[in-house]
Amino acid sequence: MARSYHGNKRTNNVYKLGKLTRGREKFNTRGVDKKWLVIGICLLVSFLFAVILGNILGDKATSSQNSSGGIWGDGSIFVPSTNKTSPKLKLHAYFADISNVDPNTDISLSVHTGTPRQSGNSLCIDIRKSNGTLNFSSENAEALGFNCTPDLKLSRLNNHFDYYNDYVVGIFHSDFSANLSDEARLDLIKKEALLLKEATKSTFEQIIIEFSGSITKQNAIYFEAYLFEIKLVCKGTPIGIKMDLSTITDDSTRD
Repeated sequence: MARSYHGNKRTNNVYKLGKLTRGREKFNTRGVDKKWLVIGICLLVSFLFAVILGNILGDKATSSQNSSGGIWGDGSIFVPSTNKTSPKLKLHAYFADISNVDPNTDISLSVHTGTPRQSGNSLCIDIRKSNGTLNFSSENAEALGFNCTPDLKLSRLNNHFDYYNDYVVGIFHSDFSANLSDEARLDLIKKEALLLKEATKSTFEQIIIEFSGSITKQNAIYFEAYLFEIKLVCKGTPIGIKMDLSTITDDSTRD
């Protein structure tokens, strides 16, 4: 940058020596309406500001697209996109036991969910007790013939989790088995699908299914049909299955 000197002080010249300086020296404002001059300058400044702002926003949009990952990312399980948990956060779900909730004396469910909530960024809840009874009740569940916890409504669970802005994963112990008759399998699929549809619509963001029967290479197609139906009914909800490690590593169960 060219510099100009005044006495013993050296100051930076705003303009480079050359055409820009010479043009500035020759510019004469006599005879020019100052109002139009001011308007022209304002328009020029506005245009430059718009160009700069557009470039900044464009760079940020490109950066955002490049940094966004899929649900599975680099091999780790990521929380799906919801309004409760950022999809960029890894899922750290801690088990909250609600099987011993007494709806008549437990004024707040946080007695059972508070510690797990402080430990991670999500909760893991059993949908059914070990004896097959649901950990909640609803008109739909009762109409489907499920044994329910009488006084703990699904709506109360939903309100509790919404209040704390919890991301909740439900573990569902299914009665489905490949040994059932064709008619029994179809009836059970319909029954459990309707239950999980209600549960995911109101309360649970993810479902992990644990089957009572073993999955083998010979009967895997039956479990695939079950999962396909559940996935169709619970649209937008990630559905996973819980399996023993031996089932995955045993060569006899793999294609």
